[in-house]
Amino acid sequence: MPESLPPRSVLMVAQRPSDYVEMRRCAVALHEIGWTSLLLYFGQNNPNEEEQQIFSEVVELQRKGIISRYEFVRFVPARVSERKPQIERETLRQRLRKTSVIKTILDAHPSIRRGREALRSSYPNEVLRLIRVAVRIVLLYLGDERKIRQSVANLKPDAIVLPEDVVGLITPLVIKAGHRCNIPSVIVPYTIANQQEAFLSLQHNPSYHYSHWANRAVGWMFPRWKMTQDNLALVRLPAPYILGHQLTSTSPPNPWMMNSGFANAIAVENDAMLDYYLGSGLPRSKMHVLGAIYDDYLAKYKLNKEAELSALRSELGIVDAKPLLVIGGCPDQSTSCPAGFEFDDITDFTKQLADALQPLKARYEILMRPHPNFTQMADVMAAHGIRTTMIDTARLVALGDIYLAFGSATIRWAIGCAVPTLNYDVFHYDYADYKNVSGVVHIDSFDQLRKTFSDLLSNPTLASGLKTEIAVSSKRWGNLDGKSTRRIAGLIDGLCRLDHVPRTSQ
Repeated sequence: MPESLPPRSVLMVAQRPSDYVEMRRCAVALHEIGWTSLLLYFGQNNPNEEEQQIFSEVVELQRKGIISRYEFVRFVPARVSERKPQIERETLRQRLRKTSVIKTILDAHPSIRRGREALRSSYPNEVLRLIRVAVRIVLLYLGDERKIRQSVANLKPDAIVLPEDVVGLITPLVIKAGHRCNIPSVIVPYTIANQQEAFLSLQHNPSYHYSHWANRAVGWMFPRWKMTQDNLALVRLPAPYILGHQLTSTSPPNPWMMNSGFANAIAVENDAMLDYYLGSGLPRSKMHVLGAIYDDYLAKYKLNKEAELSALRSELGIVDAKPLLVIGGCPDQSTSCPAGFEFDDITDFTKQLADALQPLKARYEILMRPHPNFTQMADVMAAHGIRTTMIDTARLVALGDIYLAFGSATIRWAIGCAVPTLNYDVFHYDYADYKNVSGVVHIDSFDQLRKTFSDLLSNPTLASGLKTEIAVSSKRWGNLDGKSTRRIAGLIDGLCRLDHVPRTSQ
């Protein structure tokens, strides 16, 4: 009989729909062992459809007693490029410029016009504008630190649980607010900490280029915020945000590496992820290999696959007993990814994917689950005859026979469940995360994807061969004993027993 744990109150933190999905999973699991969950959600100033759905669901979770209290914070980050709005009144200078003589002179001489524009964008003016923005952003950091500390103090949790810790105005300040109140913080990851993704997604945004004088100055003062690849140098955040981190003492040892900050512990999912984190430079002292809460969900369905698969088919009205091909949707990264995206836009990709899947319907039951951050993908797939659902991705993966994903961290779930996986690198990030995993097929182009679909139809042994291969890989990528939640709760409980919660990045 496992040792009973005292009741605890845990604050879940989320700043996007995908975060919320995993924090909701965590809240439900902890509720089942008698713990209380709180929620702090940092949403957009104008909530989108996905966030509106979250707000409604949280009210229902509170009614059921799964979430005790919650707080929604409207998050409006300042932009480095924004200018102060112009006052809507006509000045004397503007009235003079409209007079016929002056207007004629100004319009007739291009050199005068060029000089006027040069004056407006002159170096001193740019410096002053950036100083104003920098002051505003630094004040935003200091102000948010106070507000978040007040929220944490009001909710009074025993511990804080985060899905990730990434530089910016939210998670570093939440962790620090907890430490100010002697509250420990634990990261329960659901995605992979990847420096490469940050660099590749920022490389086309001039606000992050080291060539900008302000970024160059701050990057010189704080060199760990700078990264150079292929003769391109970037800073992880624009200069004012870096100053905000420095002035609030929330700058992590490696700003480019997710989860390298001041959280007290990281609940590592499995041995494969431990090796990954160690190779990325995260300190071994903070890492505890305990499994993941989603592992317990996977185990529930995987270990009772026949009965659960029958229930799923009944729930969705599926009559045939064909093998299940599950598609995990992706967010829209088409405008920020490296060069090589093969489609006009994400809608064009989705349409072409749906068309390419049509022949597979003869052998497979195809089921697509959209990404929480981009549910619109389901609408396009459904319009082209592909069945879609909002059922939990973990449930679908565990019950699937083949999984199609796009560089997703959920590929770990499929490996852990020994489900053969097609990993189509549609955005050309070229991650190495699963390249040495047997049973995962890496696909670099749409033509290659279509050929793989054709091979699945023409070669019936291909899927079974992949299944044999991935069964060998699964042992290091999953922990399906159904006890991960209790192990993670034990880690949290141990931190709650400390008289003084340390604040260290090591």
